[in-house]
Amino acid sequence: MPVEEARVTVTARFRRTGSVLQGTARGECTAFDVRVSVRSVADPQAVRRVLDLAHATCYTEASLRTPVPVQVHHELNGTPLL
Repeated sequence: MPVEEARVTVTARFRRTGSVLQGTARGECTAFDVRVSVRSVADPQAVRRVLDLAHATCYTEASLRTPVPVQVHHELNGTPLL
């Protein structure tokens, strides 16, 4: 598929609530806006199929759309910090 130009712009929105001093601080991501702009003489349906496949196989989008387990391990001076 011939592509003359492709541009992706991602805008993320974050929010922090609570107080660090009180131990209630929390950060969260509230939204992502992904804009894909393509210049091509290709058939629009073909471009749509490629873009749909790109989004369907994107690991980052998948991890943001579906909750995944997060494991956090801390060490202090090479020893696990419990």
